[in-house]
Amino acid sequence: NCLATRGLLLSWGTMKSVGRFHPKLLPHYLSDYEYTIRAFLSGIRCGTDPAFHLVVNDATTGCRKVDTTQPVTSYLRQLFSLKSTENPVYWTTFVFLTCPPLQAIAHAARLWLTVLRTALGLTRRQYFTIRG
Repeated sequence: NCLATRGLLLSWGTMKSVGRFHPKLLPHYLSDYEYTIRAFLSGIRCGTDPAFHLVVNDATTGCRKVDTTQPVTSYLRQLFSLKSTENPVYWTTFVFLTCPPLQAIAHAARLWLTVLRTALGLTRRQYFTIRG
């Protein structure tokens, strides 16, 4: 019940009824899904058309996967980048905008625990690995 907004076509009336995007809360990526979820929940049918073709250059659209083989500081810098699709701040905002409160708390907690575990694992590997 959600779509990316690349190539989104909608009428002015539909846009007025759904409301605006949240560029300060969700400046990239997840704003698409939040917007179309909000449209769906307000009764607007979202769909695709196989006749519509769109070309996207993925190489210029941001960081798709954070590299967990790099040092922890580089990992965190890349993770929290505005261009990161895995940015936990944006994911937390997304779950609070789209989920019922108790589910949002559970999802956010799981998300931040994953970030913490990954960062601690990278720190342990970076500083406590015996090099031979």
